[in-house]
Amino acid sequence: MLLALLVPMAVGADAGAAAPPQQGYARSIVRGFPITTGLAAAFVVLFATIPLLRIVSILRGRQDTYVPLVTTASSYRIAADLVAGDPLAVTA
Repeated sequence: MLLALLVPMAVGADAGAAAPPQQGYARSIVRGFPITTGLAAAFVVLFATIPLLRIVSILRGRQDTYVPLVTTASSYRIAADLVAGDPLAVTA
């Protein structure tokens, strides 16, 4: 129960360290509560949707593949066309 109060205060203190100094220390600590609520909501959404998407992919017989892509603005369209097409047809 103590952590339920200390974690938002720690988040607020950390966020307050990056905020302009014109806000008071107590105000920055109080701001940690809505920030922590938002972070918790994002976690719950991801915690529920990621496994659900994995199960749906398995049931449909699909496989998720993640490919890191580092490109420039001028070569982005070429890379996007290659990813959208057949990756085995790419020739060097």
